[in-house]
Amino acid sequence: EISLDSIMGFTGFGDREIFFANNIVFPEAMIHERKKSPVEESAIFIGDLHYGSKLFMEEGFLKFVDYLNGKHGKESEVEKIKYLFLVGDMVSGVGIYPGQKKDLKVEDLEAQFQGLAEILSKIRRGIKIIISPGNHDGVRLMEPQPVLDEKYAWPLYNMKNVILTGNPCYVNIGTRKNFEGFDVLTYHGFSYPFYANNIPSLVEKSLNEPDKIMAYLLKNRHLAPTYSSVQTYPSEKDELVIKKVPDIFVSGHTHKCAVSYYNNILVVSGSGWEEETEYQKRKGNQPDFCKAPMFNLKTRAVKILDFDIKDEHKKLLQKI
Repeated sequence: EISLDSIMGFTGFGDREIFFANNIVFPEAMIHERKKSPVEESAIFIGDLHYGSKLFMEEGFLKFVDYLNGKHGKESEVEKIKYLFLVGDMVSGVGIYPGQKKDLKVEDLEAQFQGLAEILSKIRRGIKIIISPGNHDGVRLMEPQPVLDEKYAWPLYNMKNVILTGNPCYVNIGTRKNFEGFDVLTYHGFSYPFYANNIPSLVEKSLNEPDKIMAYLLKNRHLAPTYSSVQTYPSEKDELVIKKVPDIFVSGHTHKCAVSYYNNILVVSGSGWEEETEYQKRKGNQPDFCKAPMFNLKTRAVKILDFDIKDEHKKLLQKI
C-alpha cells in the first residue's frame, strides 16, 4: 500500500544499528469538525465537459443550464446556488492523442472555448463559476498547471462571473463575518490512473471508485506522491503537497461520480458530460454521465442532480 517516494513515519524500538517497526504512520489529512455556514447557500461541482467533441452531451448540459436558471421549477432550491466549480477538461482540445481529429466536432481550440463560453454565458450572473484546467484544455501537462491561456480562452476572461484558477488550487467559499468559510481543494486528477493501477487496494475497482483514490492521496498528504505518476514542473517547492487540509476535495478526470467523507473531509468526484469513449471501453471504466453533486453549506446535505437525457429515454422505453 506504500507508494514510491512517499514520506511517512514509523513507531517501534531499536538502536543506532537496527530499528524494529511496529507501525507505519502516514501524514494523514483530517479535520476535527465539519463546518456549517450560518447562511443557506449551495455549491455544485462538475467537470469533463469536453466541449468540441462529437460525444459532448450538449442536450444534457443545456438542461443543466436551464435548471440553474430556474426553468425546471424548484426556485427555492435554485436560488441558493451561489458557486459552480468546473474542475478541468472544459474543452476536448486539439492534438491530445493520435487520431483525435476524427473525434472532434469543433477542430479549433479557440473556437472550442468560444462555444463553451457561449453556453456558460447563459447561466444567471448570480452564480460564481470557478474554472480550473485539465489535461485537455490547451495548457502544459506538467503540474502544477497555470490558468487557461488567454490567447485561446479569452472568451472566458471576458465573463464577469468567471474566476479562473490553476490546477491544483485552493478556493475559499462562503466566508462572512464570524465564519471563515470552506476551503475547497480542486485537482483535475491526472495522477489517478497511476494509483488505480499500482496500489493493490485500488486495483480491483480501478477508476470506477475515484473517491477511494482521493482518500489514499489525502492519507499521503500529496496529490501525486510517486515522482513518475505525473509530469512535474521543476521547482524548489513541491506544489502538489497537501499542506493545508481542505474542507472539501474536488476532482474530475475519471468521469465517475462519487461522494464520500474521509476524516471529515468531503470528497467529491464529478461525472463526465461526454459519451463513453473507445478508450474507456478498453480500460473497463464505467463512466457516469451528466451528474452534478450539490452541497448545501448550511445543512451539509449532498444531492446528486441527474441531467442524463439518455436515462430519461430508457425510462420512457421501459414504461412503453
